[in-house]
Amino acid sequence: MLTQQDAFSIGIVIHDFVFGGSERIAIRLANYWAQQGHPVVIFAGASEGEMQNLLDPAVHLVIAPQPLCRSASSMTQLARKAAQYFQKNPVKACFVPGNYHWPVAYHLGKLPVKVRPVILTQISSPIYKPGRAAWAQKIFNMRMALLHKSGIGRGKLFDGSLFTERSV
Repeated sequence: MLTQQDAFSIGIVIHDFVFGGSERIAIRLANYWAQQGHPVVIFAGASEGEMQNLLDPAVHLVIAPQPLCRSASSMTQLARKAAQYFQKNPVKACFVPGNYHWPVAYHLGKLPVKVRPVILTQISSPIYKPGRAAWAQKIFNMRMALLHKSGIGRGKLFDGSLFTERSV
């Protein structure tokens, strides 16, 4: 268990608690980090879904003031609301669970340096996917370039050394 001095706050942003791989990973990590003594907050766009009851009581849950139903624009709305929340309630690091949630990383990356968390992202589908149409790959690449330009995928590790996102 960590001492209070060693613990650092961690945020996680998810759309809702509907059963999915990204949500399952986010909840498992939230529970683990909270059990290790880190203050963890999950910011969710809605409380819907069967997975909410899997949260450890030590994980602080914040639901967006006006819950968001999944739609074409809901992830961008969630990203803006999450950035507003974490600007007022800063955390040291924020985990973004999967490609669907990447707009959150973009908006967190635009926060002022004093309150901008270290952004941890999970790549939940291949960067170069066999069988993906050329036009779809081009759009995916443009989205990745935009996110990279905003600061996602480059920065400093906790030990101060530089890193860059690499596909493995």
